[in-house]
Amino acid sequence: MDPTVQTFSILIIVIAFATLAIGSQFVRRKRAAFPVRAISGYQALPGQIGLAIEKGQGLHVSLGSSGLGGPSSAMALAANELLYQISLRSSVGGTAPAVTMSEPTAIPMAYGTLQAALRKRGAASRGAFDPAVQWYAGGARSLAFAAAITGVMANERSAYNVFAGGFGTELALPLLASQRARAASMATSDQVEGQAVAFAMADQALLGEEVYAVGAYLGDSASALGGVIAQDVLRGVIIAFLILTALVTVGDALAGGAISGFLGGLLGGGS
Repeated sequence: MDPTVQTFSILIIVIAFATLAIGSQFVRRKRAAFPVRAISGYQALPGQIGLAIEKGQGLHVSLGSSGLGGPSSAMALAANELLYQISLRSSVGGTAPAVTMSEPTAIPMAYGTLQAALRKRGAASRGAFDPAVQWYAGGARSLAFAAAITGVMANERSAYNVFAGGFGTELALPLLASQRARAASMATSDQVEGQAVAFAMADQALLGEEVYAVGAYLGDSASALGGVIAQDVLRGVIIAFLILTALVTVGDALAGGAISGFLGGLLGGGS
């Protein structure tokens, strides 16, 4: 590896870990002092849940084909955290969201998450709560599963539908049903096709790594927020590095390699 590239790589890693460690400690003391970039889906979520409770209508969260023990495990855990945050807020109004999935391993995970949210609110023993966890066979990218959850949305009279998990182009079917019912929607997927559909059709879409930041935006975890801050700082450092690399390349073309030679000598890689 070129010594200059190696030096910059080490510098980026050190900055990332330092930001994570320092940011986590300061966030524990004063959370508001570290603003993070706005994500529209997380900003709209509490209001949409409150609106559904006021209307006396239901909530629906679908995990798609994401499950534990496979390639979709990371997405399943992120979607599970989103389900927990939604359940935590909806339990205030005496309701729990209907949860659908096509992966059997997600069934006990969803039940445990709903119960954890109720216990956090001290409402686990109330008879008014009846979590509806529903599994439908279908597998990945199943139109049959997509059609089935449109029926769940109609039966639950869902005012807010959240799709977070393994979805492909079939995501368009429940999103279209949500639009026709004039219900709000938020969607994300671990598949490029599903993300494209979510961006085009959902009221709010979580793109890329945004779904993995749910604990930082909706929860009270200082370490999660510190991680998001570190990612944002690291993103800025990488962008600056790419711009610097482009400037050095253009400068070398105009100055016959003098700039890279100077930087190499400065960093100990030159003669």
